[in-house]
Amino acid sequence: MVNMKRGVAPLDPATDVGRFRLATGDVDFVPLDPPEVGFGAYAVWGDAQIEAWSGLSAHELVGHVRASIYALEGAWASATPTTWTGFGIKSHAGGGRVAITDLILMRWCETEVHSSDLNLADLNHGYSFENWDATFVRFELDRQLMIWNSRKSMGLTVLPEAAARLSPNHRLAWLLGRVAVDGLPVVDAY
Repeated sequence: MVNMKRGVAPLDPATDVGRFRLATGDVDFVPLDPPEVGFGAYAVWGDAQIEAWSGLSAHELVGHVRASIYALEGAWASATPTTWTGFGIKSHAGGGRVAITDLILMRWCETEVHSSDLNLADLNHGYSFENWDATFVRFELDRQLMIWNSRKSMGLTVLPEAAARLSPNHRLAWLLGRVAVDGLPVVDAY
């Protein structure tokens, strides 16, 4: 049970901790060793850590995110060629395997998209999908168009004309389910 965190098990969706677990996907647990009635071991967070972080300011939380970025970038910098040919675990998607090389674009997507999702006035006032990096938009738009096409019947994979007329940033925001566009269907981002 390396790296498992203690928490109420099963989670209680009526509590802030339970709602946080549901929102982040950290819902699977195993019995503690030794067993403890009403508690289990979760993979990502312990209840105490969730509760402690809930009282932090936005600036403090951003500091923690930055620290995790530096730790991740440090791990990438020290990775061996063998590491780069391996697989990691996508923790928020049911533990599915993902190629290590795909993690970079996934992390880039998280930072670009969630920065505009948050749009915290005191942190990045006015930041939106229009501010996304052009190189990121080019790579992620290609990926999202492949996903769009894979969800359609053969021969019906052409984007609607209204979507094709959007700027690349706006089109990507629509494909990611971040904006609604008159005359276009709502896209399921996942």
